Amino acid sequence: PDLVMCNTILQAFHKTHDIQNMVNFFEAMIQKYKMTPDLTTFNTLIHGLGMVNDTKNMLATFLSMEKWGVQPDEVTFTT
Repeated sequence: PDLVMCNTILQAFHKTHDIQNMVNFFEAMIQKYKMTPDLTTFNTLIHGLGMVNDTKNMLATFLSMEKWGVQPDEVTFTT
């Protein structure tokens, strides 16, 4: 799969409130498929984690953006 397909799958998990599978798929994107997450990836994760009030992992995800060289945008800050 390519990054667009992976982001689409993440967004599907997000829209169905299946946050655990969203997180599991994100981890698989990185470990199994060797994908580099982009801004869409991170914004989807941060918003999904916020939906379940997982502020600890929201912050960890936000901080990991720098590790991946991804700059937050206005969407990141409003999720």
